[in-house]
Amino acid sequence: MSYDDAGIRCTMLRGGTSRGLYFETDDLPADPAVRDALLLRLMGSPDARQIDGLGGATSLTSKVAIIQRTIIGRLRATSGGYERSIFC
Repeated sequence: MSYDDAGIRCTMLRGGTSRGLYFETDDLPADPAVRDALLLRLMGSPDARQIDGLGGATSLTSKVAIIQRTIIGRLRATSGGYERSIFC
């Protein structure tokens, strides 16, 4: 899959002089090397000032986060033993 043609979903949040790109795990390449190269490119690397991408003027003001939904189970005592509740 070419992300240049298809694009990639992301959310950009800014606070003060920092900005961050937030991606969902399923939207990124599974191969860590390919994923890392894509994220660096999106931030504007290898340009030292990151002016060719979405990064700020320095690496200190540029963040990337990869988020993933998790399923959390909780056991609840019942008269017949335990019951598991699933939360997403």
